[in-house]
Amino acid sequence: MSGKKRHYKKSINNLLPETKVQSFVVDFEKSLWQEIRESFEAPQINSCASHCRQALWRKAQEFGLQQVYQEHDSMYKLLRQVFTLPLLPAEDIPPPFA
Repeated sequence: MSGKKRHYKKSINNLLPETKVQSFVVDFEKSLWQEIRESFEAPQINSCASHCRQALWRKAQEFGLQQVYQEHDSMYKLLRQVFTLPLLPAEDIPPPFA
């Protein structure tokens, strides 16, 4: 078990030992999402649009798209559209992006 996961497990057990929480709004942290799924029955996990945009931007930078984003209008427009996906109702998001 990783250090982050162990920390999340301890925190969840201490803060919510017998709570019947069903819905969570959390950051994009894989180990946190996994621990919530393991600790609660059928949890609904959401993230805020701001955290989603941050995660998408970090991924774009990881792929070396920052300069292309700044220099090419077509990439700028494409990424701006991708950044707005979390603001749409889930049923309106095209399958490749869902």
